Amino acid sequence: SWNRDMVYRVGMAAAKEVKENNIAMWLTPAINIHRSPLCGRNFEYYSEDPYLTGILAGEMVKGLRDSLL
Repeated sequence: SWNRDMVYRVGMAAAKEVKENNIAMWLTPAINIHRSPLCGRNFEYYSEDPYLTGILAGEMVKGLRDSLL
């Protein structure tokens, strides 16, 4: 989805899961403008449009940050 509010809320939900499970490091959002079929985490990447990628990844990080502070 390109819904910024929804991606922000996904970040907040991820932060809740990180807290509940005492996770020290969460390696996402993954950003890779050029996808390759040889990449094992291909399905997790934001991709294709660099502007949209930056906006959505930024919203997820904001959700994480706001929930963890």
